Amino acid sequence: MSVLIDLSRVLKVDIAELTGQPFALAPNGGLEPEGLADIRRVLMRYTELPAAINPGPSTVDAAPDLIQLRSRVDTAWRLRQASRYAQLGRQVPDLITQAEQATQHYQGDDQRTAFALLAETYQVTRAMLRKLGDAHLAWIAADRAVRAGRHADNPLLIAVGARALSQVFTETGQLDAALDISLSSAAALEPALRGNRSGPEGWSVWGALLLTAAVAAARDNDIGAASDYLRRAGRAADHLHADRNDLWTSFGPTNVAIHGISAAVELGDVSETIRWAEQVNTTALPADLLERRAQVFIDLGRAYVQRRDDVTASAVFRQAEELAPEEVHYSVPVREALREMLKREHRYTTPELRPLARRTGIISS
Repeated sequence: MSVLIDLSRVLKVDIAELTGQPFALAPNGGLEPEGLADIRRVLMRYTELPAAINPGPSTVDAAPDLIQLRSRVDTAWRLRQASRYAQLGRQVPDLITQAEQATQHYQGDDQRTAFALLAETYQVTRAMLRKLGDAHLAWIAADRAVRAGRHADNPLLIAVGARALSQVFTETGQLDAALDISLSSAAALEPALRGNRSGPEGWSVWGALLLTAAVAAARDNDIGAASDYLRRAGRAADHLHADRNDLWTSFGPTNVAIHGISAAVELGDVSETIRWAEQVNTTALPADLLERRAQVFIDLGRAYVQRRDDVTASAVFRQAEELAPEEVHYSVPVREALREMLKREHRYTTPELRPLARRTGIISS
């Protein structure tokens, strides 16, 4: 991945021109959860958030109830963090429609609440699309999350939206943009942190932005910067003294360690990846954060693939699958790793490889 990024910069071309497909997508595709086509359709509908431009009498027959909408958004986030993408995919299209309609119906404080819920709705949609490898639609969702956060007049939601954009830019190889938006957004939060005006939520968002910057720097082969951002995020986690999930960031000491694993595998440092993975203890995370737990095994499996230890890699990916099946089945990095393993397959030593590849949809027999 890092070699492709370097080549694209030297040649001054988009990475897709080198690979022949969008950067984050696996070559032969893979499984798609139910509802993804409807999500694409809803996101491609251009509403321009008319209530923010010209608020007036609602044309919506039945206004979405904000309390019920809050509950639905929370449910969507729990499904996302539990890696239940099939169920989430069925709920997201209508959730987007309802949240958009709410912003058109309400005014004043209620409208700002509706925009905050819309921002979170776009956020969870972006998180799902990024996980599935649809970087272009994830970009649309992230951009709309930032805009909705602005209309909600909520600096933390704006910052979380900026983090989402940074993650999408990282996936598409736009690493300078990814670093710029994550670091500038973190800097914008610092006056409130110094004045103790933002509470734990501010520290969580600030730390999450630095973790995003750390992964982007690692993908850019900048080990010094990646280490520095991880250290700074670690200080924020120490300030909180616990694993939290403010604004669905999953931020805390454990997630800092998990990002250390992700940064090490992006740098191609197998020994460091294994060292981080052996030290992390995910039991402190909230019970429903299966996606974060599975990510440890996924990154560790990728490290063993880099080491060409396919026997161990197969076992580790199998552990991830037992913990969070859909996290593995829909994961673009897992599919890329499995394809690499299939190129040098020894069926007697890796009997689980082909069954796992079939379950991810990259082979049919």
